[in-house]
Amino acid sequence: MNLLKKLLPFLSLALICAAYSFAVPGVTQQIADTSGEYAFYKDSSFNRTSYIGIIYYNDSTYAFRYYSPASPKDSLVEKDITIYFSVDPTKDKLLLTGENIRGAAANDSDIINYLHDLFYEFTARRQNVEFGKNTRVTLSSDFAQFGGEVSIVYNKRIPIFSIESIKAKDGREIFSLLTTGQLYNSTDTSFTSFKGTEGLPKDKARTFAKDTKAKPQKASCDDMSVTVDSSWQKAMDNMWLLGDSAVLTIASIPAAGIDADAYREFIIRKSCQGSDCTFSLWPFQNVTTSGSTTSIESVYYRPAEASVTRTFKVLKCRKDGSYACLTLSVYDSIYQKNKAYFDTIVKAAR
Repeated sequence: MNLLKKLLPFLSLALICAAYSFAVPGVTQQIADTSGEYAFYKDSSFNRTSYIGIIYYNDSTYAFRYYSPASPKDSLVEKDITIYFSVDPTKDKLLLTGENIRGAAANDSDIINYLHDLFYEFTARRQNVEFGKNTRVTLSSDFAQFGGEVSIVYNKRIPIFSIESIKAKDGREIFSLLTTGQLYNSTDTSFTSFKGTEGLPKDKARTFAKDTKAKPQKASCDDMSVTVDSSWQKAMDNMWLLGDSAVLTIASIPAAGIDADAYREFIIRKSCQGSDCTFSLWPFQNVTTSGSTTSIESVYYRPAEASVTRTFKVLKCRKDGSYACLTLSVYDSIYQKNKAYFDTIVKAAR
């Protein structure tokens, strides 16, 4: 059903790996990067709209992508340059062993050099970050590529270099995270097709009318339940559909036998990612944890269909280390006009 592909974010528990692993040279990570994870940033150090993408394929292969849309009024053509790097993963410092440049023109040497510099600088600076029990860490340093003294916000839920933002001395964001994701398979073009976002994209107009005569009913699976109304139709043992407007699922995530904090952070990280050309919009994400319950609100944008969806996850950790997970996904244009209706369902699950 196409609706499910649009509304349900990709979360593959087959990607669970060891709690501690190496990916970026010389860096020990509590949450290991997995093949196909990427992050895209808006880079305001350029005098034109510019985006930087970084992807991890394996410990030996990375790619950096620079994208800038055309601007006819400024006589600027579109630029889309990707460098595929091979590195020596046995070294404590970044050692490049090869590269393949695609999309560059003869006058793009400055951009190519800039991507090289970022790879070296981001690697060296990430080696000095220790999270401990913290999710975020902020470090100040001099960074020539970004104009001098900056503060770098690191977040362990972000793949590869864990960078969330780079801010100038006056607080202005020079480098800011837009989206993180995971390639679904070898044909997923998310990394090479992303062309940036500005603010919250507008979802297309949709029709939805609440049934005022609908009666309450329980949506239950395993040890988790929530009250919905009879407008929701059960499609599977753990799935309910509100026509073509929303999807509700209740699933169980098995225990992993690793550090509880690391496992929770891993699940949150994967739950917040996009996939298959549906992009999770980081600036509109909200994660809160209270006791054994974590609530996640995310916004997903699918440019090919001009669709925006809002997804709510409620994760409850059981005593054995497994999780009960409720996911409610609804088109944003419908949610905005019926917030109370959908918020009531989510709040009841917390």
